[in-house]
Amino acid sequence: MKGQYRIVSEVLLFGIGIGIAILVLTTYQTLSNSISKITFSDQLEGVSEIITSNIVKVFENKNVCWIVLEIPNKVSGREYKIVLDNKNYATAYLVISDYENPKIRVEKELFNISNNNIDYSEVLSTARYINISRDVNEKISISRCEFYE
Repeated sequence: MKGQYRIVSEVLLFGIGIGIAILVLTTYQTLSNSISKITFSDQLEGVSEIITSNIVKVFENKNVCWIVLEIPNKVSGREYKIVLDNKNYATAYLVISDYENPKIRVEKELFNISNNNIDYSEVLSTARYINISRDVNEKISISRCEFYE
């Protein structure tokens, strides 16, 4: 009987150890995912601030003009999509979203720019360089800048 109690207690101790290890790994994974999501959103916010300020610079210039802007290929290891949106709004919006999960997004209202001054356009972050331009009709658009180094 004494041998059985020892084996049962060691198996029980081993099971408790496995349970604690699983709990620690699950907790770590949950925290890692939530921190990654927060970091991704914060970095998208930073990219949107830079792009928004350059769109406003192009808009304030009364001539035909463009700005070539270098953007990060990936944010937190994920690709993202930049959309200059003039649909369903009275004012124009810049929307930056995760390429794989568009529900993760940052929307910025373009201050004092109506949707009439925006051409709907979108660019993937893999472009690395984007062209923010204002044409003869005073329409602002963004596009992939192919040959810039």
